[in-house]
Amino acid sequence: MLISLATHLLQAIMAGPAAPGTPGDGSSPNHSADFIIGAAALVGGVANMIRPDLAYKLSKWQFRNPEAVAPSDKALLLTRIGGCFAAVVGIVFLVLGFTG
Repeated sequence: MLISLATHLLQAIMAGPAAPGTPGDGSSPNHSADFIIGAAALVGGVANMIRPDLAYKLSKWQFRNPEAVAPSDKALLLTRIGGCFAAVVGIVFLVLGFTG
């Protein structure tokens, strides 16, 4: 179901403008992109709020000695704050996508 929803949304985005006089001819904006951006921002924001160390764990491979390097408490706090901001932005985009 999720794959069919994603496929439908991508097709709506890729279709571009419709012929004049048809629904989606540019008289009302296509809000599929708002929905996709909102969902991604909301998921990423919530993940950063719940598990701020997850971003570090996913980028651990970049360090020579990953076990010797750990994020500080301030870095984790800023990641949580950024997650809150991203979640709010995601909610705004989702509301725009559903009300448009």
